[in-house]
Formats: sequence, structure tokens, C-alpha cells
Amino acid sequence: RVMTMPVTSLFSFGSIISVLTIIGSVIVWRWWAKRRIEPNEITKMTMSALILALGPLVPALGSYVVATTGHRIGLGWAVLFELINDIGYANFLPVGLALYSRVAPESLSGMMTGAYYLHLFAANMLAGWLGSFMERMPGSLFWLLHAAVVFGAALTLLVLRGTVSRLLVPGFPAAAEHRHS
Repeated sequence: RVMTMPVTSLFSFGSIISVLTIIGSVIVWRWWAKRRIEPNEITKMTMSALILALGPLVPALGSYVVATTGHRIGLGWAVLFELINDIGYANFLPVGLALYSRVAPESLSGMMTGAYYLHLFAANMLAGWLGSFMERMPGSLFWLLHAAVVFGAALTLLVLRGTVSRLLVPGFPAAAEHRHS
């Protein structure tokens, strides 16, 4: 039996997942800081980008299943994608925003916050361009392309993490990883 769900309900569900993952992220990092050495912002953003790269692998696998079996896949695939994507996003966006606002000179803090949000503009432009390939490629390749782009960004962060941390995190590496009591 096939059930339908209005797209607006799916959007609402996605918003709820987004809010819950941001709250969950705050809880996890507070818990982590009480028990372990907390990673600096650049490390957190790198880990988040790697999580974000995993998200598109879900619809890639789902598309592969559809292409090879001819069977439909369930809503769970979309929910899993949304969950993984939002966990990565919830740990990337606020951490980066905090980093930008912390390292910016006080007189430029507002402007630098706006500059940080430009990455969302660039990412959405890139997503729109990638979306133009949807009709021209198999679904699994379309989503693997998304995963590759995000993984490339994560790899770039991983490679530049030490250099960027030295520039932006006072006392790195000694003071960059600190323990809260």
C-alpha cells in the first residue's frame, strides 16, 4: 500500500529535525567538554564537514537500489538523509559563526558575521548548479557528485586545519584543546 505525504509536511518535519539536531549538538558538546578534551572550532568544523559528506551517500544508495531492483524506497531514506545532513550542519554553521565572531576585530564583527553567511549563498548557488545535472545523470551518480563536492571541502579543511588553527586559535596547539571542569 502506497501512502502519500504532502510536501509541506515533509518540510515541516525537516525543520523539526534541524532544531532538534542543533539542540542535540549543544548538549553533546557540553557533555563532551566535561569529560574529554574539547576540539577547537576548526577541528569541529572538519568533523562536521565529514558528516555532511556522508549525507548524500544515503540518497545515492537509495537511487542505486531503485535502479537495480525497480522497487520504490521508503520515506525512511529521506529521513535518514535529513538526519545525517542536519547533524553535520548543526555542528558546522554555529561553530563557524562563533569562530568568525570571536576572531573578528570588534569594530568589524557585524561585517564578518555577514561575510560568514556568504558561504551559504555560495553553497546554494553550487547546489543549484549541481541540481541542473539531476535530469542528465543517474540518481546514484547525481548524489555521489554531491558527496564528492562536500568530501572535497572536508578534505580541504582537514589538510588546512593546522595552518588555519594556528592563525585563528590563540595558543594553538597547546591552548586550542582545553578541558572544562
